[in-house]
Amino acid sequence: MCGNIREAQTLAAPIQMMLVLPIMFMIAIVLNPDSVIVSIFSFFPPFTPFLMISLSASLPALPVYLLNLAVMIGSTLGVRILAARIYRQGILLENKPQKFMDFVKLAAR
Repeated sequence: MCGNIREAQTLAAPIQMMLVLPIMFMIAIVLNPDSVIVSIFSFFPPFTPFLMISLSASLPALPVYLLNLAVMIGSTLGVRILAARIYRQGILLENKPQKFMDFVKLAAR
């Protein structure tokens, strides 16, 4: 998807921001771990590891932990399957930089 390191850094910025957001709000989360927004975001896979650590202070119920575990395992397997399909069909077959929409088309196949 990237032709050089500069393009890769540009594409990595939104992903890095998504990983930094829970850390930025960690104090507010620790002060109010039972809020609805924290519970909802704890099921969003990029935020789950950070938020479950802060939720462990208020001891959520076992079903919440198990549901979060199931969501993380399912999303990890889904992303792995999707990445393997894109890699196998797109990158190995063609030796040229791809555009984002090309990856979307490959994933939809």
